Amino acid sequence: MANSAIQRYLEHLRVERRVSAHTLAAYGDALARLEKLADEAQRPLDKLQGAHIQRFAAQLHGAGLGARSIALTLSGWRGFYRWWSLQSDAADAMWASRDQLHEYGLHVLTRAVIDKALDLASRAA
Repeated sequence: MANSAIQRYLEHLRVERRVSAHTLAAYGDALARLEKLADEAQRPLDKLQGAHIQRFAAQLHGAGLGARSIALTLSGWRGFYRWWSLQSDAADAMWASRDQLHEYGLHVLTRAVIDKALDLASRAA
């Protein structure tokens, strides 16, 4: 994972949140998938839109991931974006305040978008 924000988030989970090694590995896998899909779409992580997330979920389903695995992956992505948006010292995060979350992309991972992405992925099967 080349993205420094992802590396900092995983360190945050390990040190500050003290998640288990299994949980840390799951988040790492989810974020590696996100980074790979964003790279393939030629979009930086801070420029992803709801349509990208929905397409990514469909791609994960097409690759054989089940609905539960996709839901866990999307949950990991949402946690990362929530954390990233709250980092005041993260110049690459693009978000200076909670008021800007919607404008800059955290809204793409609302429960409704996750549900829609899972629904579209299951229909694609």
